Amino acid sequence: MLTNSPKPGVDNSSRYKTNFDDPAAKRDEDFFSLEEIANYLHVSISHLKHLIRERELPSYSPSRKLTYLKLAEVKAWLENNRTSSEFELGVIADKYSCTKSLGNG
Repeated sequence: MLTNSPKPGVDNSSRYKTNFDDPAAKRDEDFFSLEEIANYLHVSISHLKHLIRERELPSYSPSRKLTYLKLAEVKAWLENNRTSSEFELGVIADKYSCTKSLGNG
């Protein structure tokens, strides 16, 4: 009889976790589960579902119970949601004020 029970004294805690630091483990084009992406982003699965429901993150759902994401699309989403630093905002404000003063003068 085959069983899937863990052996005594053997650590199986990382058995189902994906190592995102290892590029050979999976490619950006591969599909990842909600749990894998939530672990990668350090967010809860419920927050990830919220982002998908609000159509902020693209996802693939072959059925109502299964949802997958592509790592490349998650990375693109992260890059599109970049927050500018105060220095960058100051540079933009300076450029804007210079062009406004030149145009009104």
